[in-house]
Amino acid sequence: MKRFLVFIVAFAFLHTAIQIASGWVLTAFYTPDLYSSAEVVRNEVTFGSVTHLPFIFLMTSASIAYLISQKVGRRTVVNS
Repeated sequence: MKRFLVFIVAFAFLHTAIQIASGWVLTAFYTPDLYSSAEVVRNEVTFGSVTHLPFIFLMTSASIAYLISQKVGRRTVVNS
């Protein structure tokens, strides 16, 4: 059980770090297209809604993958 918790915590940490890094890179290299927009530029910014559902699915699939790898990777010890 300890190995499972270490795996899940490390997986969650790495996933979060990669998401933050990719968001930073995408934001840094984003160039808005001001000329193709026919709308008047407003001074307000709107963001989409935040949901934790993809993270929950990711953790569930990581857990299942870990459990499958532990079942498949088990080696039987044969007493000679």
